[in-house]
Amino acid sequence: MNRNEIIELASQKSKHCVSIYIPTHQKGHEVKEGYDTINLKNQIKEAKEKLIRKGLLENEIKEFLKPVQNLLEDSNFWSNQKQGLGIFVGDNLFKTVSIPYEVEAYTVVNGRMHIKELIKDMEDTDKMYYILRLSQHKPAIFMVADGGISPIACDIPQDIEEVTKFYEVEKEVQGRPYTGNATHANAPIENREREFVLEFFRKIDEGIRPAINTGGSYVPLVLVGDERMHAIYEDANTYPNLIAHQFTKNFDNHSEKEIFEAVNPTISLRFSEDRNKKMQQYNSKAKPTVSEIADVVEAAYEGRIDTLFVGKGHRWGQFDKENYKVRTNQGSECLYNEAAFYTLKNGGEVVVDDAEKVMGGQKEIAALLRN
Repeated sequence: MNRNEIIELASQKSKHCVSIYIPTHQKGHEVKEGYDTINLKNQIKEAKEKLIRKGLLENEIKEFLKPVQNLLEDSNFWSNQKQGLGIFVGDNLFKTVSIPYEVEAYTVVNGRMHIKELIKDMEDTDKMYYILRLSQHKPAIFMVADGGISPIACDIPQDIEEVTKFYEVEKEVQGRPYTGNATHANAPIENREREFVLEFFRKIDEGIRPAINTGGSYVPLVLVGDERMHAIYEDANTYPNLIAHQFTKNFDNHSEKEIFEAVNPTISLRFSEDRNKKMQQYNSKAKPTVSEIADVVEAAYEGRIDTLFVGKGHRWGQFDKENYKVRTNQGSECLYNEAAFYTLKNGGEVVVDDAEKVMGGQKEIAALLRN
């Protein structure tokens, strides 16, 4: 699942949100012995007990969990699993998510879907960024996510002539035909060409911004194209996270796949380096940090977290948003899950890892704040 899908899942409105996780198997003794369905039966039993404690009646629980119960008899479903499975049930929701890594078996019943287990998959497959092909005749914008590339529809000019056609045509400039602005007839040809390209790129910048607006999370925008175009586009650009001057050849006749294969290895490495840099910034206190659970949850809710580091465990409690108070001695909410959700929702990054890699094992949650 990608970031938006996880946020949407955790934003579901339901009086009772049931999140079930179990490890699953693709082959071997565990499959023959039905370990996965046995695991699910145990978690269904746990979900029933928790729903009873929430005040639901037996017949209400049976109807509520019926879609989960039906999975036990679906042999096709179990033949297409990976290493883990997430099941989510709400008033108007039933969703299963196949997870490509092992998870522990547990069930959470509270007011929000438990999404922390899904974030590691998002980290691995949803290193999202954009690619802008710079060209005077074939500009295009692509999104890279979930390990693939796809074009983005947006309102941008498809040829520089769409800009120059609004100007008067000079039949001859310095001995060769050229379409230009008559008010700049005495300017050197190189300057006048650059002026038109700059205006063309401004139109592109203006057109792509609504399409790549990610609610404050400015994922990288990577330029590909002739080296001369990069500097001109930098002058036109208004996007905060631009990567220029790395892929500097003509990509006009390259397919989407060829562009992806040329760019992705370098940008993927950059993501890894960025994460290490964030860890170093936390340890060196180069930016403000917080590590007490109440401070972390409040900072996440307020949108002040740049990067959240959280372990695989749970910390139960309650976040009272009306009174703006975090209670750690009562409640059935996983406060780590709340911090992760609000960090993602407000455009921050979440790193889920083993506890020993977060704060050197001393704490299971910590946050690097925005300046």
